[in-house]
Amino acid sequence: MPSPRLNVILSSNGDIRRELTGFISSVSEVTTTPPRLARELTETMARSGNVDGVLIFADEADSETIGLAKHVDTLDIPYMLTLEQCGSAQVLFELASREFILISRDFDQIRATITRFLAYLADPSRKYRGPKSGASQLPGDIWVRQGYAERRISLNEIRSISADKDYAIIELPNASLLVRATLATLEDELNAQDFVRIHRSHIVPARRIREVRNTTRHSHQVRLENGEVFPVGKTYWPRLRKRFRSQLIRNPG
Repeated sequence: MPSPRLNVILSSNGDIRRELTGFISSVSEVTTTPPRLARELTETMARSGNVDGVLIFADEADSETIGLAKHVDTLDIPYMLTLEQCGSAQVLFELASREFILISRDFDQIRATITRFLAYLADPSRKYRGPKSGASQLPGDIWVRQGYAERRISLNEIRSISADKDYAIIELPNASLLVRATLATLEDELNAQDFVRIHRSHIVPARRIREVRNTTRHSHQVRLENGEVFPVGKTYWPRLRKRFRSQLIRNPG
């Protein structure tokens, strides 16, 4: 594990604290606290710059748990949340750390996720680090609303953006971010020269398109450099065809 050791806060009831403290302390400096004191402790340690992450264990997603997660997120501190149960999937979408949310008390699963979480804390950039690409680099970032926080995403990391009702899923090299935004809103913020709307549900980086092809007489699709294929909506086809005329590959018949 990393050196120097990570500083993490473990907020949980007594039973889970006893089970996990030994495991976590073997790879990091861990400060344990009951849920009622976790918020104040996190804020105090954050002011001194002495906390790398927070692990939250709770029976359910009650107001105290959600309040703690929200507060930790506003402090821009990564957190892992484990719940015994959750009655609403919407709660998970409201919490920013989708990759580190468990509804489980299986100890092996918890240990495995904690290990992954601590590795992420040791090098946060690894979550978004993808294979090297020959594609040109894009300057700038975009800010999006994810859970309770505003997140900055490098434009060069975006692989695709897809609609999910009132949300959007931004695909990065090693993560999928569910953000509170519509595709229309994101399209307005993105440079039209760098990103292209190809469907009512999809936006892709123009530089990552490798093929624009007809699949049937009235059906079209694009293939990106990583092999992913997306449909092209009829409304968007004329503009895309004009822009990428030289890349068209027409199938016989």
